[in-house]
Amino acid sequence: MIGPCSSCGSPLEVDSTAAVLARAWGRPVLCESCGSGHTPRGWPALLFAAALLAYLVAVVAMCGQRPAEAQENALVAATGRAAPQVSTAERPPLAVALGRQSVAEIDLPADEDRADDESWLMWHINRARALSRGQPLARQVRRYNTMPRTRRGSRAAWVLRLGAGVDPPPTWPSDRRWSKYGPRWQRRLELARRFVADPGTHPCPEATHYGGRCDDDVHACDPAPWCWQRVWCGRPRDYWAQAYWATPQGERCAATVPADVAAGRERS
Repeated sequence: MIGPCSSCGSPLEVDSTAAVLARAWGRPVLCESCGSGHTPRGWPALLFAAALLAYLVAVVAMCGQRPAEAQENALVAATGRAAPQVSTAERPPLAVALGRQSVAEIDLPADEDRADDESWLMWHINRARALSRGQPLARQVRRYNTMPRTRRGSRAAWVLRLGAGVDPPPTWPSDRRWSKYGPRWQRRLELARRFVADPGTHPCPEATHYGGRCDDDVHACDPAPWCWQRVWCGRPRDYWAQAYWATPQGERCAATVPADVAAGRERS
């Protein structure tokens, strides 16, 4: 019912959404009692039409979202955790995001085979975390790598502008020849595309975390809790640019470090 007939006062029933919207714009409705066309009295029809229109606009907006955005919004609604504040326009394709993350962590070294191995391992760690948390890999990459969020450091200006094309970003540093580093970036990007298409099995399942090494003066240092165990995934100690750790699942490190650990455990 959308109100009484303005002539006889009988209830005016409307069966279709289209009819309700038409009535909201002042078009007459046929009264079944008196057979005449009348405009409904009062404001119920207008309120109902306005609410229905708002609902339809919301549905259209949701249908226009990309799948990854819809998943993220659903996750935020379910958990109450806010997504990282990155505008939709700045979110790159997944392969580009993975490539940028890898460059942010280990740069574009001359030993490309080793860089491929390390990139693949880091991506698998992020993928495992994303699966365990029930969230898209793209979001996990943004959570793990702080550069896209903070944009701090001189390297962020060009790392965050690396794209899918063959040309250097406008912020590419002048002291680095693109003819040298451009092919390395294209190789990293192609590796990321292969990972997105088919990641395969985790090459080192015991590695659940990575960060800057603390055993030299070259790499950034990310100190790890005492109960984490350093792993090398079957490689020599100096093979990886990052440090990889097996972290305890479902528990936190005790505040007090055991005496034997404090006395002799390697904290590299």
